[in-house]
Amino acid sequence: TVVNENSVIQKVLVVFGTPIGSRKRYEDFGCSVVTQLFEPFDSVTAGWIGTSLREAIDNQANELSGLITEFRVSVSTDKVTQTYFCQCTFRIKLPSAEANRQLTTLNFNLSPQGNALALPTRQLRSPQ
Repeated sequence: TVVNENSVIQKVLVVFGTPIGSRKRYEDFGCSVVTQLFEPFDSVTAGWIGTSLREAIDNQANELSGLITEFRVSVSTDKVTQTYFCQCTFRIKLPSAEANRQLTTLNFNLSPQGNALALPTRQLRSPQ
């Protein structure tokens, strides 16, 4: 149950870190980003990763589309560490309140080396 901004952020992380089809009774829940981590390491794959993250937000099975507005994503690469740096910026709209006036920025790394989804490097909230 989503009750505040932190629970929305946690839900986004759970969705991004859950491969689609991995939950027995909720096969459409999750994000397909893990499947792209073993594609060639390049800007095309980075674009696919960005698309997968956006689709995860829009996917009705993830129950985020009514909570997240103005979603933007950028994905950059570090060829030395073979890591994708992801930055997702969005506004949170809680059921009990008007749209949040602050942008939330969620930064995290994706890598085929080790963990697929590293926990966020930081979370920022800036007034807008």
